[in-house]
Amino acid sequence: MASGALAALATGLALAAAAIAPARYRLSIALSAASAGLALASSVALGSVSACAAMILAAASFSLLGALAAVRRMVFLAAATPHTSVFSVALAVALAGFSTGSYVAMFAASLALALGALALSRKLGTDVSTGVVVSLAATGTTLSLYYLATHGVSISSLIVGEAPSQLSISIPAAIASAAIAIYTPLFLHSHLLTSMNEDVAKLAGVRVWLHDLALAAMFAGIGIATVTSVGFVAQHVLVLVPPAIASSVGKGCRAGIETSTAVAIASACSGTLIARYLGIAPAGAVGAVLVASYALSELGARVASHGG
Repeated sequence: MASGALAALATGLALAAAAIAPARYRLSIALSAASAGLALASSVALGSVSACAAMILAAASFSLLGALAAVRRMVFLAAATPHTSVFSVALAVALAGFSTGSYVAMFAASLALALGALALSRKLGTDVSTGVVVSLAATGTTLSLYYLATHGVSISSLIVGEAPSQLSISIPAAIASAAIAIYTPLFLHSHLLTSMNEDVAKLAGVRVWLHDLALAAMFAGIGIATVTSVGFVAQHVLVLVPPAIASSVGKGCRAGIETSTAVAIASACSGTLIARYLGIAPAGAVGAVLVASYALSELGARVASHGG
């Protein structure tokens, strides 16, 4: 009852915000209001604020990084991250067992693969580099997961994530999320300038190589910190679909990033609620909500274009 009332309140807030906000901010404000209401409803339904916060952190972090990757035309890095994350985690567990100290090995392996993908993209192009990195990571993942499965280690959380009632925030995930939240608004302009003309950006004092390293490090950090909680399936949809929705409905880069983040948080919360009540995998429910949102955004954009 309480979660239903909060969800209704979220809908009312979203409609009120959409009615009174300036046109250029209407969508972002409405989605933010809905996200906040859904977050409250999720907290009540799950019986744990930390469980809801864990999903929100993952959704916001991946949507922000996905938007930055889209700005820099590095979607290949976003697509490869879930694969490199699960490979790095499985490899570290297979070699040394799962412990807090193994995060260093996981991060190093994931960062090395991300930097390798960036290097390949400059030499071979994004399509070829994506294929090579994802293929290598998928092969390594299969071998590592098979080893874990045959040695009595549960691997289900790596694939589909944990049950909604078991979600919680880890220290590495909190650190990675904070770094992403601080970095994105501070250096968005640098990424925008680099995307338009890398040579001009370098002349303007932008250290492109350093921002590439930071982007790869943040992808690696949030990837390995959340893959055992939300699963690599949810990582895929959270990093790829929200920016696609924002590109359909957003007005400008900053508005697009705001929309991407709000959509990701709202979808993560509502998907987690659906998973809780229906007893299905949270990753699948979140993915279904995001895909449905994308379909609606595309339909709305087409109707608006024909109407105009």
